[in-house]
Amino acid sequence: MSDFNLKFDESFRIITIALRSNKCYPYVTRDKIWFLQFIAMFTLNFGIFILLLNSIIFYDVPAREFTTAIKNGIMAIVATTITFKYCILVRDKNSIIQFIERLNEDYEIAKHLSAEERDIVSKFSAKGVFVCKIWLIIAVITSILFPLKAFYLMGLSYSRGEFQLVPMYDLNYPKIINDYKTMPILYFILFSLTFYFDLFAMTMYMGFDPLVPVFMLHLCGQIHLLSRRIQKVFTGNNTNAVINENLKQINIKLSQIYIFVREIQDVFTILYEYNLKTTTFLIPFAGFQILESDILRESIYTCGWETIENIQHRKIILFMLTRATKPLVIRTVFFPICLDTFAEMCRQSYAIYNIMNAAWT
Repeated sequence: MSDFNLKFDESFRIITIALRSNKCYPYVTRDKIWFLQFIAMFTLNFGIFILLLNSIIFYDVPAREFTTAIKNGIMAIVATTITFKYCILVRDKNSIIQFIERLNEDYEIAKHLSAEERDIVSKFSAKGVFVCKIWLIIAVITSILFPLKAFYLMGLSYSRGEFQLVPMYDLNYPKIINDYKTMPILYFILFSLTFYFDLFAMTMYMGFDPLVPVFMLHLCGQIHLLSRRIQKVFTGNNTNAVINENLKQINIKLSQIYIFVREIQDVFTILYEYNLKTTTFLIPFAGFQILESDILRESIYTCGWETIENIQHRKIILFMLTRATKPLVIRTVFFPICLDTFAEMCRQSYAIYNIMNAAWT
């Protein structure tokens, strides 16, 4: 028992470090300095978004540079997405603190569980850590490609004796800036701003995107605990009073789980609807199946209730089966986040790609 000491901040350091670095971790003190940093980050994101739109509308599309327009369009979506995420973390600070505290409370309770049950909690916590590592790899690799590309092309041009300054993004700025963007001082300023935007986007994806999978994985672990307990309710020589108390505690915990899922959905629904509409940005999450309630329904049905003559116990089991028919999933406004939705999103993405390919080749 002494070796079991899970806590959110320590278990999911990738999330906490990333969110603390961009000042949107819910426990960060919000003072005047924080407010100035928030305004600076918001202004930077909005400015990059405007510059991307300017390049697409006034340069890329008129010049029929559709590949560049698509790249800049994707970056514009990234800019709006990370701004959206930042606003959610700022707006729903108290809700996210409650989510974290609930995980910590369950971890504290787990200290007093059996070794097998603690192993289940640890197992699903480890899965959450694995999700964080996946997002860390994705975010870091994606982000470093842009400066590495610029440095590589500059090094290549230098080796050929015709050195050129290469920007991180293929952007065309408003004319007053565009005419002088290759001047060393202006180039350094623009490169610094885009590089900072790149780092900010990286920390947002590292810190924000694993949050819901971590919460849901924890709830999946709690469902597994309930499944084990319901299987043991009618075993042994338990009295009716003990059975009633066990069923009561299981139902209380099950209600808490459903409430937790609903609260998570209230905070994140609109964002995931937006992500579905922008297709590819939800792929790492949508491929993750969280329909764990099937396991609970099977455990309830096979717990041995048919051998129990007590009508009250049978009614409680029927009530639990009815409640468990509602799957524990995050829903957007119109769709559940599941493999079927993921498959449909992939089909739509491929159809759009075929249309674009036919139109521009």
